Amino acid sequence: MLSNGAINPISIFFVKSQYMHAALAILSMAHAQALTTVTYSAWYDTTYNYPKGCNNDALKDEDDASVTFTGDGYLNCGKTGSGTPFAKTTHNGQDCGVADLNGLMYEINIGVTCIATSKSITSITKTNPCRLTIAGHGRSTGDYVDISAIVGTTQLNDKIYKITVVDENNITLDGVDSSAFGTYVSGGTAIFGVFYRAKASAGMEDFTSGESGAADHWGSVGVAAMMESFVPAFKTAYPNNGYAQRMGSGSNQVLSEALSGNDFILTNMGFPKNAAGIDTTGTNLFGKDYFYQKIVDNLCLLSGGYWSDGAAAGEPQCGVPLRLLPGALGSDSDR
Repeated sequence: MLSNGAINPISIFFVKSQYMHAALAILSMAHAQALTTVTYSAWYDTTYNYPKGCNNDALKDEDDASVTFTGDGYLNCGKTGSGTPFAKTTHNGQDCGVADLNGLMYEINIGVTCIATSKSITSITKTNPCRLTIAGHGRSTGDYVDISAIVGTTQLNDKIYKITVVDENNITLDGVDSSAFGTYVSGGTAIFGVFYRAKASAGMEDFTSGESGAADHWGSVGVAAMMESFVPAFKTAYPNNGYAQRMGSGSNQVLSEALSGNDFILTNMGFPKNAAGIDTTGTNLFGKDYFYQKIVDNLCLLSGGYWSDGAAAGEPQCGVPLRLLPGALGSDSDR
């Protein structure tokens, strides 16, 4: 037994992957969509039809007041399996199965990362479409960009966009008319990135925690050896393209049924097939769970809690990758 965070090099255990996380979430959803009564599932509800959990920062479930938890010593984090009634906290709504899928405490999910670069914005035009000067941006039309820290044209901050390349030093933001925006004063950071997921041949237990070795989960060397690129589906239509999105959007399909290609990869990770499957409201089918879209170097996905490394355990269900450290793709619970 090792303590104080020491690494056991011969351990057979590893951090849960994003694929495992997604499989459990989809399994519980499959149960929900097949149910019509409480006969076979204690958590069946015509509105909140999913496993309940410790998710309201008070050792309770925010959608069902009858569900309570016993604290484990962390701030409002319940002991594993302590939910009462227990059946309401399992993936199948019975006194068996996988417990504590909804809320409780955030978990790191391996198998997904991002390699990103930051560029300085030096000029922004008040035109349609909005044009940004970014010296030597090195990007291609259709790429995503994460924009923040602008002084003046603040309407563009903290959002994700798709770009069209004008030339080697200029891009435009698709669908953004900045004619009525504030005048650019200074500053601004544009972050571009490529997202990666573990290859089918890569074993989760084979990943190491650094960012320079051939087996490291982070860094260009390990990514080149153990991962392959994919394209996430982000909401980029201004002004509803902020970081905090939620799973589900009206009656739109969220997960792809594809058996190959990028859409198949996205489903295996529990990510929406396209931007139509997420919005700032979400749907009850997905528990209105958050999907945090962000571009960050050495991305580390989190699930089951808020997008913050300082948030309390078991915080409200409005809550990645996160959450994410310090921010990225993800969802708030295992629904």
